[in-house]
Amino acid sequence: MLYKLIISGCFLFVSLQGISQNEVDIKKGDVCMDKAEYVKAAIYYRKAAESSPKSVFLYRKLAKALMAVSDYQSAEPVYGLICSSVPDSSIDHFFYAQVLRRNGKYSESDKAYQAYFREHPDDQLAGEFLYFGDNAKHIAADTPHYKLINIAENTAGSDVGPTFCLYALCFSSNKHPDDDNYDLYIRQAGNPGNPAAPEKLKGDINGKLIEGPATFSRDGKEIIFTRSNYDHKSEDGLTLLGLYHADYDEAKKKWINVKSLDFIDYNYNFEQPSLSKDDTTLYFVSNIRGGFGGSDIYVSHKRDNVWSKPVNLGKRINTSGKEQTPFIADDGTLFFASDSRLGLGGLDIYKVKFIDDAWGFPVNVGVPLNSPYDDFGYISDSTGQTGYIVSNRPGGKGGNDIYQFISLTKK
Repeated sequence: MLYKLIISGCFLFVSLQGISQNEVDIKKGDVCMDKAEYVKAAIYYRKAAESSPKSVFLYRKLAKALMAVSDYQSAEPVYGLICSSVPDSSIDHFFYAQVLRRNGKYSESDKAYQAYFREHPDDQLAGEFLYFGDNAKHIAADTPHYKLINIAENTAGSDVGPTFCLYALCFSSNKHPDDDNYDLYIRQAGNPGNPAAPEKLKGDINGKLIEGPATFSRDGKEIIFTRSNYDHKSEDGLTLLGLYHADYDEAKKKWINVKSLDFIDYNYNFEQPSLSKDDTTLYFVSNIRGGFGGSDIYVSHKRDNVWSKPVNLGKRINTSGKEQTPFIADDGTLFFASDSRLGLGGLDIYKVKFIDDAWGFPVNVGVPLNSPYDDFGYISDSTGQTGYIVSNRPGGKGGNDIYQFISLTKK
């Protein structure tokens, strides 16, 4: 999720040699990082650095917070300053290459990857990106097949996780870029020229931290959604994300009976669910131990009203990087986002089918659904002719915006 944080020019050129610290702001930033309040953490680290010259150590803290919220524009000059003070063997140079790629600077990014790879020839992920820019040219040159529309409900904050509840659009939003609290909203179908304002889901759904993304049963009577584990902390004392189920009370017009899914482990994140057409297969994202990268896509099947132990989708889908936002279409095509495959930068959207008891090879969906920025959260209607994606590309209203896409080619 992206939040734009403006880093002042004078701050960016502060010398990295000083080591004095504004301990109060640094401590506040560290506390916010532990709570996954990355926007606030970045603000505190920025304040600390503006108070007096800081060390590479502090700039790394700021860069980590910026990367956590996908603010690559602000992270680029910070990593540039760090890399000017550390040897080529430092992991900072790899992160710098990643940031340059996500900002669409492929030529500079390739050079940075190659310099780092010379020092770390066994780094598999770095090797995959050695000639990223040259290899991605054909994707960028694809003829656009879709029209994109920035929806009216987008805010100055971050709007993510589009999903359908019957004929209504549901999504998650923090409304304001400095707010780490996300609530679930629903937009009822109405006059396209005068859309009704989205409303928060009623009942026991929305809390004080993070709710969403979500997925709904086809009859609209059940929801499985991402939320903060309010009553359960990890062994490290952190409040992570879990998957929860609730039922819709038609008489009271609200959601009730919120319960966590049996298979979640409070020491890891479980999030971004997507239900199959028959409501018996659940795809989601987790960073549980034993995966291939930072976050992987898993699947669970409902048997006798119980969700089975999750199974990793395997290395054809998951990489050593980050896979996100799975969506299983009615025809069985799986759409998802990844930051570690051939693409245009950041998170790109891919599609893949399950054929002959095995997943095929993911295909990049190309422009305009993908861009040099983060593109994810694909969903579509039953025809695949229209749907929604999420992107932080320029021209939006806030950090992440939801875009409706309409196919320009008829099936």
